[in-house]
Amino acid sequence: MRRILMVAVAAVLAVSACSSGSSDTTAADTVSTVTTAAPTSTSEATTTTTATTTTAATTTTTVAAAAGTMDDPVPAGTWARVGAVDVVVLANEPDATELVLAENEFNTAPEPGNRFVMWRVAVANAGEQTTPLLAEVSFAVAGPSTVVYNTSANCGVIPDQLDEFRDVFPGGTVEGNLCWEVADEDAESLVLLVDEFAFSSERIVFASAGTNVPLAVDYPTPVPPETGGPVGTRGNPYPIGDTISVGEWDITVTDVAEDATADVLAENSFNEVPADGRQFFMVGIEATYNGAASDFLFASTSLSTVGPLAVAYTGEDTCGVVPGEIEVFSEVFPGGTVAGKLCWSVRSEDADGLVLYVQEAVTLDGEPVFFDLR
Repeated sequence: MRRILMVAVAAVLAVSACSSGSSDTTAADTVSTVTTAAPTSTSEATTTTTATTTTAATTTTTVAAAAGTMDDPVPAGTWARVGAVDVVVLANEPDATELVLAENEFNTAPEPGNRFVMWRVAVANAGEQTTPLLAEVSFAVAGPSTVVYNTSANCGVIPDQLDEFRDVFPGGTVEGNLCWEVADEDAESLVLLVDEFAFSSERIVFASAGTNVPLAVDYPTPVPPETGGPVGTRGNPYPIGDTISVGEWDITVTDVAEDATADVLAENSFNEVPADGRQFFMVGIEATYNGAASDFLFASTSLSTVGPLAVAYTGEDTCGVVPGEIEVFSEVFPGGTVAGKLCWSVRSEDADGLVLYVQEAVTLDGEPVFFDLR
């Protein structure tokens, strides 16, 4: 599910090279036309002002903070806050066409005169509430042809796409790629526009990194959960073996295999080894339905895990074919129980502190219920 956000550039630059751009560009059918121009070169976009102060003992150089506007964008490698999240540009690929087409056979080539461009960013939750990025900000790029490329100019399935649907807990950071189909004339001189989803919307403009090698940046420190709070919260989860009601289902964690990698790989020859720094984490659950009609566990509940890194593991973090896997599509009538294994590919540094959280999937309005996995 994607959103189409029609956006307008808020500041004007007098750039002579923009005279060649027009709304007639072959990408114009997929973008919004605006009346201003983006910088003509990355070097102009990333320029900052320095002021040097000299004392008898030392010399200190101070770099002025960027305003985050079209004429003073935030430099790549520098974090800037947009609403309740912090954003940083890590890298750019000004022609990612071959990479995107190789990622999925159903991706279609860009229109003549266009190409795919890919930006790599990191986004951190700077607020106090757990949220998916989808609910906080939107991303677009603008170039000298005076158009803004938003989600209507998407590339299809791309390598390591930024997961905007994943829950990010306070202090957690997600990193990934964004991609747009843009006119060739714009590809080398784009800026990133990040808009806040709020009634008083805020926009921050980011400059290109000028490199396809991700810049090294420090990530924020994840916020640890408060301990000693009400039972069933992240800092005080229900212990293994407790049966807890979530909506019309009674959920019990029955067993845990912190590193089930060998078992999962032995289950099916097509299962793939987890990525470097990851392991397969398997959890046994029982779920009993107490509603009036019938239901499917995964139609009415959402089951995810989260560890000290404060970023959720979801169904996207699959282990493959799991031994004793729970029947996710089994229809269950009142009093019926389904039981089996769930499995996530998790970062090894998260494994010791992982907790399961379960929430009603229909509304996702209620507070999640947390279960200990240690």
